[in-house]
Amino acid sequence: DSRAESRFEAFHPTGLTPLVGREQEIALLLDRWERATEGEGQVVLLSGEPGIGKSRITQALRERLSAAPHTRLRYYGSPYHQNSALHPVITQLERAAALARDDPPPRRLDKLETLLAPSAGNVAEAAPLLAALLTIPTDGRYPPLDLSAQRQKDKTLEVLIEQVSGLGGRHPVLM
Repeated sequence: DSRAESRFEAFHPTGLTPLVGREQEIALLLDRWERATEGEGQVVLLSGEPGIGKSRITQALRERLSAAPHTRLRYYGSPYHQNSALHPVITQLERAAALARDDPPPRRLDKLETLLAPSAGNVAEAAPLLAALLTIPTDGRYPPLDLSAQRQKDKTLEVLIEQVSGLGGRHPVLM
């Protein structure tokens, strides 16, 4: 089980050489970050062909922001999970809650509740929905979800948005 959160970290375990020639891109990202910290939400799409340095630029941004108070959320797609739109969300939640494969379900649920407590408006509403997303049995701690598949999906997305919004109320969020 690798400790690297991303393929980029796995391929660069011993550190990186200095970033050269990307000052303009970093300056743009830092400008957008400054606007976000002032309450003006920002979205930047960094795209391009594989190997041009997208991950390296985001790593440099994270390094520059390391001393600034913020919450970092990292999501990664996978060609092996193309049919699961929420797979990046599931893996991020598992990492953030420190869910271990050998944790028994009650312990997994405890960890999920602990993760949700600081930012969820209503943990009792959020926990069963995210437990279902993470396939964690609630074992009677919460009543069964009595929702249509579409309504459960909608409520789960609402809870995920509320979670990020709640985190953003405490510190800027770098996603």
